[in-house]
Amino acid sequence: MKSNFLGQAYAVRSLPLASQTCVNLYPEVSETGGAFYGTPGKRLLATLGGPIRGLLAVGPHLYCVAGNAVVRLTAAFAATTLATLPSNSGAVGMAFNNSQVVIAHPDGWTVIDLPTGTVSTTALAPATCDVTFIDNYGVAAADNGTYVWTSVANFGNIDALAFASAEGSPDKILSTLADHRELWLMGESTIEVAQVGTDPDLPFTRTTFIEQGILAPKSAVKQDNSVFWLGRNDKGQGVVYRADGYTPVRISTHAIELAIGGYANPESCTAYTYQQDGHHFVCFNFDEATWAYDINTQAWHQRAYRDPFTGALKRDRAEHHALFAGQHIVGDWEDGRLYALDMTHYLDGSEQIYRERTWRQFDAENRRMVHHRLELLAENGIGLDGVQPSDWTDPQVWLSWSNDGGRTWSSEHSRSLGKIGEYLSRIVWWRLGTARSRDYRIRTTAAVPICLREVTFQAEVCSK
Repeated sequence: MKSNFLGQAYAVRSLPLASQTCVNLYPEVSETGGAFYGTPGKRLLATLGGPIRGLLAVGPHLYCVAGNAVVRLTAAFAATTLATLPSNSGAVGMAFNNSQVVIAHPDGWTVIDLPTGTVSTTALAPATCDVTFIDNYGVAAADNGTYVWTSVANFGNIDALAFASAEGSPDKILSTLADHRELWLMGESTIEVAQVGTDPDLPFTRTTFIEQGILAPKSAVKQDNSVFWLGRNDKGQGVVYRADGYTPVRISTHAIELAIGGYANPESCTAYTYQQDGHHFVCFNFDEATWAYDINTQAWHQRAYRDPFTGALKRDRAEHHALFAGQHIVGDWEDGRLYALDMTHYLDGSEQIYRERTWRQFDAENRRMVHHRLELLAENGIGLDGVQPSDWTDPQVWLSWSNDGGRTWSSEHSRSLGKIGEYLSRIVWWRLGTARSRDYRIRTTAAVPICLREVTFQAEVCSK
């Protein structure tokens, strides 16, 4: 009998109702079935000073803000420091206009001239860490809730009269985003969309009004021809939206919204997007956890870093993203490491990647069931020859179960995923006891390619 093994993360307020986890695994569905793949490892590329606060790929160079340093890297990741910022923490905004790179930070704007490498600051620049490039203008949300714009093709000049406020609603503008040559002005409870016009005094003409605002200014991103953000309006907050044209469509689930509602500071959420192996991911980083949405399957999963000392699951280390030198580059939010998201690398930097799937097994109208046998179908025989530690040469997977709706768990029972070349090995557990309802949990830290295809089980239903 097949199990309902495949699915997304979905743990709600009442665990007996739903307690499904999906940690560092994401589902993929094909014409012949489905499977969980392991999320990519993080292959170390370079170590810079301080947390990675922003990334921007421009031609042959990657521009990075690490701590208070603005660094330019080559494709070989040779680093040159170009400027020093007054502050050394917090996300920054970055944009370029063919001849300049601008970094928007808490103390204003730092502008780098690409042909000469000279560094300057911009008078009258807002201190909001927000900047967007659209049709040769630099645009940013200002400190007082208005928005400002630069002279044409010049991040270094903002006229004192080059500002405007929201028209459809008096709420403050918190973030700007350019998408399909339209300017999204994202406020506390509403969004206005504008197009570039011909009036030099007011170059942006409002065309659309959306009655949904943004909760976290750094959560606004675009991917797959659409805009995503963590929303708020005058009725509530904490829902993730995708724009269908100009209509906000809720994509978060009750389980994701419950998690967000429990975080201390959801306004600090940042987001980044990338596409790998045909999956378009939108990753939302909170202080406590990271949640990733797969646009193609419309399924959520959790990305987590496991503390090697305490075993606690924390937010993923990846922050920001740039496609550079043919690689998906991400920065470490806590220190100065740059990684490549690599599907053929099986470590989180130098640490093990913890992967977990919890799911609800079928019950029989609350009658007791004797669970005779459970088998995990996976890609076997993929241990890596001659490499230590042992989870590379003889990778293990652990099974445990809960009979009380995910509140308490049994001891764990390990099985081998198969040493190298053991392609026909089987992963089977026998004599699993009785229960009226049961949740199963499979976990692994194996540093090998992970593909968990299916779970089958054999059970006997008792009379009562």
